[in-house]
Amino acid sequence: SAGFAVTPAERLTFTAEYFFIAIDDRILLSSEVGGDEIVEILEGAGVEGVQAARFFTNGLDTETRGIDLTARYLMPAGPGTLDLSAIYNWTENEVTETRIPPELEGTGAVLFSPFLEGGLIELEKGRPEWRSTFEGVWSDEHLSFLGRLSLCGPFTSVLLGICGEACVQEYDSKTLLDLEAGYRFNDGFLLALGARNLLDEFPDR
Repeated sequence: SAGFAVTPAERLTFTAEYFFIAIDDRILLSSEVGGDEIVEILEGAGVEGVQAARFFTNGLDTETRGIDLTARYLMPAGPGTLDLSAIYNWTENEVTETRIPPELEGTGAVLFSPFLEGGLIELEKGRPEWRSTFEGVWSDEHLSFLGRLSLCGPFTSVLLGICGEACVQEYDSKTLLDLEAGYRFNDGFLLALGARNLLDEFPDR
């Protein structure tokens, strides 16, 4: 990873970071594998009456790359202080290689099927590639008010992937609004009232 922070003006700060993570032989839970050959292997290991299995394996390599950006501005506002901040993250996951254990060679088993839970689509696209947050907090000795917008990008779901490509669903980006007001007593006790997801935003059906 590499990054920097800069303060071009008083009370204003920017940070930026780029990261790259390469993992060989990454341990993950496989997709479900089944079939006559799998049943035979299970029975040979003393596992009777089981038609399919999932297991942890280090049969793939992955690369993750992304950027983190932040900005913050702190300014006096009336009797208090206004703290403004913005955060942006972009992250991409990529499976660069998959391998089959020798015990499963020739069985036709696919350990990371694209269309099953724990498969390639879920690993690479099951989470939003980007997220962003904009937040403002005004506070003085006793009062505080917070507003926050949280945005996340689209992602892909394969939780119903038992029917293959027909069940892959794309979910659109969403924006959530949080609001909070608080009062801090002289002894430091804070009483706050607020709402998370005030506009009652739901994922796509």
